[in-house]
Amino acid sequence: MRIFFTTVRNWLADDAIPSQVVDVLNEGRPALRIADIQKKKLRDFLLTLREELLVFVETNYDDPVYGDSYRSLYANKLRTYPRHCVRLSFFEPFCSSIEEFLQYKTEFIQNEGKYLGFLVIRPLYKCIGRNAIDVKAKKDPWDKVAICKATIKSTCIGHKLSVKAFPHASQDAEHMSCAENSIWALLEYFGNKYAIYDPILPSEILNTLRDYKDERTIPTTGLTYNQISILLKKRGFETKIYNVKNPNFKELFTCYIESGLPLITCIEGKEFGHAVVCIGRTTEPEISDSSFEEVDILGNKHHLCLWNRNIHTFVVNDDNFPSYRIIDYNKPAEGYDHADDAIITSFIVPMHEEIYMPAELAIQTTNALVDLLSINDCCVRTFLTTSRSYRRYIVNNDTLSIENKQALLRLDMPKFVWISEYFDAGSASKRMAQGVFILDATCNTRSGLIYNNLIMAINNGNSVIIDEKSGQYVTHNTNFPQQFKRFGGNLK
Repeated sequence: MRIFFTTVRNWLADDAIPSQVVDVLNEGRPALRIADIQKKKLRDFLLTLREELLVFVETNYDDPVYGDSYRSLYANKLRTYPRHCVRLSFFEPFCSSIEEFLQYKTEFIQNEGKYLGFLVIRPLYKCIGRNAIDVKAKKDPWDKVAICKATIKSTCIGHKLSVKAFPHASQDAEHMSCAENSIWALLEYFGNKYAIYDPILPSEILNTLRDYKDERTIPTTGLTYNQISILLKKRGFETKIYNVKNPNFKELFTCYIESGLPLITCIEGKEFGHAVVCIGRTTEPEISDSSFEEVDILGNKHHLCLWNRNIHTFVVNDDNFPSYRIIDYNKPAEGYDHADDAIITSFIVPMHEEIYMPAELAIQTTNALVDLLSINDCCVRTFLTTSRSYRRYIVNNDTLSIENKQALLRLDMPKFVWISEYFDAGSASKRMAQGVFILDATCNTRSGLIYNNLIMAINNGNSVIIDEKSGQYVTHNTNFPQQFKRFGGNLK
């Protein structure tokens, strides 16, 4: 094993270290132009990072994901493929040599936020392997995005570290296409974030789908969104598939992203087809007069700004680009050849089995309550969250009194709740709300008793519940403030 120390700036300015790294990576086999291709792909990746970052390079790294592909595919080929990878680890500047680095305790490096993630380099043409990078390592405008994050563990020269990030890797086009890669990234995220899910290896993906494909699985020919959905169901998720023909397609897409659910997103054009994982959005939209529209709800007109219709730029992990690529919703394949006509045609939502109310019903219920309470000139934001997260928000909300907090904390809530907050344009930038609806995500009422989905609402400083028999709302004078802090959100 060899260890190199450099910075992103020096890596980009001097060919010496990249050349040494790829020479070690390829273990002296005939180059066949592979070294130049690898150096270019590494350069493209590092160009997205801040130049002052420290880089520690460890050779002869046994990566579990590439190792699985090596045993399943590459070890069986005539041409020799090396079985070891190289790992790059990134840090905020705090030392000037390997010797100085080793003087620091792991606790200092971790607690002071010095560690910013890692990148595995595979001995393939498509060399960008498994990586998890903190958005703080990226160049501007990465302080203006909000994404799904999991705590992903790693090591660097003996230090046991972790980074909050979303997993990413490039496809190798033989063992993993964009579809398989999207599944791997999604399950790597959930497996690191929640104990009830497990990460998955490439061979497990292909073996699971063997009975659902009409032809061989290796080399891969890609997957349909139905096959993707089947695999996610076999890994413990209940899925929803949405098609662009749905009249509320974009609103639903944004609503699930706002709920902190990464989406496997299909992008298609006449000569283009691709799958990416949408993992977040850019910062909150600026609410202005032009954001409002006349919305027809149950035959009545309401002057509203629908939050989920006003977000237009999203963050995706695309396996043909470095991590955290920002896309315009209307031009999702910008940068690809022959893809000017490509649009988002469908997306797959990985949902917990105890979420019975889909986004469209949560929005429908919210709209019915907006109409019932005659709400106008407000922005409405709907999202899913856990009751645990929402209770944590209540406890830490310093704009609520002890009595307000007790009234909310006494509510019986299921594991998941849909939340709809509403606020006027002046409160939007201050992240304050005038009211909120708390909906039961285990309910799936599609009859006329849609108000049964409501657990409680806060409107004009008072709590509101719906009488089950009459369908009329009942107001209780609970003295909630006219404005209170909004929920911080599921995206970080």
